[in-house]
Amino acid sequence: MDPVSLALGIAPLCLSVFSGAKIARKKLRLLRHYDKEARRLRIRLKTQISIFLDESQLLLLEVFDDSTVEDMLGNLSSERWTSAEIDGQLRKHLGRKYEAVKDVIQLIGEQIESIDDDLSNLDHDHSNLGKLSATAHKARGAIGVVLNKSRMDQAIEDLLGSTNELRRLRKMAKATQDRKTKRTLEKKVMPQTYGLVTKYSTSFHDVFVRKWSCLNTDGVHSRHTAKLLLDADASDEHIDLRLILEYEAISEALQQKSLLLLRVRSEDLTWVETDLPTPESSSSSLDNEEPPPKSLASILNPTKIVELSVNEQLRLALRLVRSVLQFHSTPWWRENWSLADLSYFDIDTELSRSLSTLHIATKILPSTTGRDVEIKDAIEQVLPSPSSSNDAEVGDNDASLYCGIRNATMYSLGAALVQIGHWMALDADDVARVRRAAGKTSRLGPLYDRLVEQCLYCDFGFGADLQQTQLQSAIYENVVCELERMVGLLEGRTEELRTWCG
Repeated sequence: MDPVSLALGIAPLCLSVFSGAKIARKKLRLLRHYDKEARRLRIRLKTQISIFLDESQLLLLEVFDDSTVEDMLGNLSSERWTSAEIDGQLRKHLGRKYEAVKDVIQLIGEQIESIDDDLSNLDHDHSNLGKLSATAHKARGAIGVVLNKSRMDQAIEDLLGSTNELRRLRKMAKATQDRKTKRTLEKKVMPQTYGLVTKYSTSFHDVFVRKWSCLNTDGVHSRHTAKLLLDADASDEHIDLRLILEYEAISEALQQKSLLLLRVRSEDLTWVETDLPTPESSSSSLDNEEPPPKSLASILNPTKIVELSVNEQLRLALRLVRSVLQFHSTPWWRENWSLADLSYFDIDTELSRSLSTLHIATKILPSTTGRDVEIKDAIEQVLPSPSSSNDAEVGDNDASLYCGIRNATMYSLGAALVQIGHWMALDADDVARVRRAAGKTSRLGPLYDRLVEQCLYCDFGFGADLQQTQLQSAIYENVVCELERMVGLLEGRTEELRTWCG
């Protein structure tokens, strides 16, 4: 095989094999003079060489127009064969299969060369027969074919396997390109319900903060924590939000925590004149003995790896991505968030079932009426004041300047997905370590790892402003839809997936 052709790429490599095949086909004519067995070998060899030529032509036609391919095949001395642009387009079309296709074509060339050597030996014997009779020619040739039959048969079988592999790789590359084209033509649009969840959860938070009034008279509710479950039931007709209100009662005798479950449904009403329910009037509550919530970060324990299958890990990742798209611009979600900001109730021995209670929490102060003013003042004296917006802005600028973090929310999402994929706890502030981990193969596969890197670097081709609908749609299409597809492939169905994910 020509070493120059090997170094240049697939196109010149094909050209080199074409030349060898052309010579071999001429020598195949020798077998026409021999017996039936020899003619059978000739037909098989000719067929495999023709298949290789056809596969090469089909590969070129899948990348270039008819006139370009016609010019290349009609003129083997054309400069197109050694053009870097031609090889670059082949590399782009084949993607990761480029090297595999190149190796197979090289192998086919070597196999044809080996067959050509065997045919040359027959040709040499044939030329040394001198003036022997035609019968003697056929007899000598037939003997040579019989003696080499086993080796020739094996050579043909090897060539058959190589041409089949070339066909398989070509079809896989074409299928991949067809799928990309189809996805481009049928771009997935983020459902309208995502925006509705954002809208109503924000409104609910604002109304809740302004209108909630603690009317408990048995003791002092020193603190209220609102826990919004991430499994919003969203449809075009309505949005159902589930909220758990935790209120801490401190009396002279004891300190007690209680949980109150609220369910809120969005409705289009002309006029609403009512406040949110108080603990006394709410119709739903949880057992005061419910175990305290656990941080989502706590599940990243190597001993718990058996509790979540690959499929369940993908489901968890999907839930986080969907939640970021739905809640990132609401008061519920911090920009620099982490797995420690999310919690769940340990309601079942199966971790996957407990994760159905995954929620985000925020502190709520009672409305300032009557005695509540004194409570609020007392709480403000002991609670640390939040950092100013200027400090937060400086922190974000530092992250962008020194760490190359384009979007803090998406980086935090990427860091969370890295931890889920590798099932190990990482400090999201250790940017270098997170990125090193992202560069390694996780147990969820290379496609998952690629999605993680896109999130870490906010690399979707639409900037880094998460308020832009184009970027949100790109995240939905490239991450949410891909994760849905991966889960669907593992399950063999998608209907249950959509139910679980909301």
